[in-house]
Amino acid sequence: MTADAASESNDTSRGASEAPRLVGLSTAPLAVAPIRIGLGLLGLAGAGLRGLSWGVAGAEFALGTAVFAFAALADPRRRFFRLKDEEAEPAPADATFEPLGRVALLATYPSTLGLAALTGVSLGFNTALAAVLAGGAAGLGVAGAITGALIAMGERAEGVRLYVERGGRRLFVREAIRETT
Repeated sequence: MTADAASESNDTSRGASEAPRLVGLSTAPLAVAPIRIGLGLLGLAGAGLRGLSWGVAGAEFALGTAVFAFAALADPRRRFFRLKDEEAEPAPADATFEPLGRVALLATYPSTLGLAALTGVSLGFNTALAAVLAGGAAGLGVAGAITGALIAMGERAEGVRLYVERGGRRLFVREAIRETT
């Protein structure tokens, strides 16, 4: 076998093992939303238990929630959430789909874990800041829930599921399976 033939053989076998790993476009924001909201509520409880009055803690939390949710929903980088299924290529038959738990875990990095760490650190020296940051985590959860729900409603209306390649920017579409009752 020549070197070129061996190279082509390796390329073919490598290509076969590189099926895209897909994540439902609505799955990640919906999967991580309860985690973000839960961590936010834990931070709020921490601020209250560390001595910040519950009224002030609630107000600071609400401020953080509103500001972070608005910022996340207004972010111009949300390009994928405005894509139409016509811009997507058909999902390959050999595509693999990431499990929900892994999708949720990967979606927590870096923003959710970073905010949780900053909230934890700030509980030691500024409980009002901790309440705002906790609200920020919850705000990201609210924004994720809204975004995921909007995408899911659009998918349902069109009878499709949209997927994004994990770690990539390619968008894929697959006809939704409808159950009859």
